[in-house]
Amino acid sequence: RMAEPGLPLTERMKACRLRFAVSTGGDGSLRETSEAAVVDIRNLVSKDDRTALIDEVGRVLDEGWLLEEYFGRPTALFFVAGGAQYFEMLPRLERIFREGLVKAAKVTNGYIFTGGSASGVMKHVGNAVAPHMDIPCIGMPHFGNVLGREGLEKSLKPVSEANLSTWKKMETADYAETDASNTKEGAALDPNHTHFLLIESGHAGSDG
Repeated sequence: RMAEPGLPLTERMKACRLRFAVSTGGDGSLRETSEAAVVDIRNLVSKDDRTALIDEVGRVLDEGWLLEEYFGRPTALFFVAGGAQYFEMLPRLERIFREGLVKAAKVTNGYIFTGGSASGVMKHVGNAVAPHMDIPCIGMPHFGNVLGREGLEKSLKPVSEANLSTWKKMETADYAETDASNTKEGAALDPNHTHFLLIESGHAGSDG
């Protein structure tokens, strides 16, 4: 269960690793794991608290996820946003989009950020980077909008100075693709993202 509002900054981040069950292959095989962290932003009133939490998020990305160590220092950040529902592209446009995004990310050693769900333009981004393990793709959805989040909550552990150095020993949550439809009330996480920074705002579904 997620922590309640009003908790100290040291308890506002929880983390685990995600292992995606692959249904498309028909054999239930598992992909490589993705890193996941939930940031609780409820009741953050003061500017000092907000700044401190941003600093803590940066520390996790640097020390816990080791992004620069694994992927190098980026010279560009790509934020891809757009429709999560009823988003279709003609095959030719989809090919151009995939090739262009991958080329831009590789040329600049860029990091890609999306809403992280397996729907709409975010799914297209996931499909584009899937064959390219050298491109970090970070999803940032609202935690309350994630279908299947109840299973993740059981594996989330508070992030602290003591356990950042042993990040790889974090609990692993098996995340199965849900049969539920992706709607404005929620969506499943996209399995081709390398990392997830989930935002806990205290709302779920269309209120998130």
